[in-house]
Amino acid sequence: RLRDSLPALFDFHPETFNLPVDAKALQRACGEKHKRTFIVKPDDGACGVGIFLTRKPERIPATLVCVAQRYITRPMLIDDRKFDLRLYVLVTSM
Repeated sequence: RLRDSLPALFDFHPETFNLPVDAKALQRACGEKHKRTFIVKPDDGACGVGIFLTRKPERIPATLVCVAQRYITRPMLIDDRKFDLRLYVLVTSM
């Protein structure tokens, strides 16, 4: 419900699609002219193995279980390197 009332607070990550379930939504997001680039990350990959970029969702095998995200062409960098921020929280009681 919070996402519906304050959508700007939840706009901190790129469009993401879980394939093959969201295949039709990905095709709509790509549009007819294929101007958006998506990065495809296979579910069974590690250390970057199997990752590829595409503008054409039909190039993604229909049976491939993966995540496709809109590719950020100019990401935030630290010392000219990409990074990720992970926050781990331990909740001891509620």
